[in-house]
Amino acid sequence: MDVSIRGIDPAIVKVIEKYAKKNKQSRNEYIKNLLKYDAQKNIMNEINRFQDEKTNTILNALSIIIERSNDLEIELQKMLALLIYASDMDQYQVDTILNKVVKKTGVDK
Repeated sequence: MDVSIRGIDPAIVKVIEKYAKKNKQSRNEYIKNLLKYDAQKNIMNEINRFQDEKTNTILNALSIIIERSNDLEIELQKMLALLIYASDMDQYQVDTILNKVVKKTGVDK
């Protein structure tokens, strides 16, 4: 596809020519490479923005999971205290029973 650009300031054209010669390119090649680079940069920025959004979503989900895990741990501690209180067992006996249950159910793997 061909694109024509009119009305470019002559000073800018001279700068383009200077850099084109420095890179051993024609003005046309140099401008095509500039446009290609700019398009690739914009595409990468979009990809990075998308990845940042995905990362933030994952981090938010993990934060919720950690918060719920902490809440669950507190509830388990309350249940353990209630079990000790209701059964007249000491801490060691309750821990022994709970450890056997955890091993039997495979939670401790």
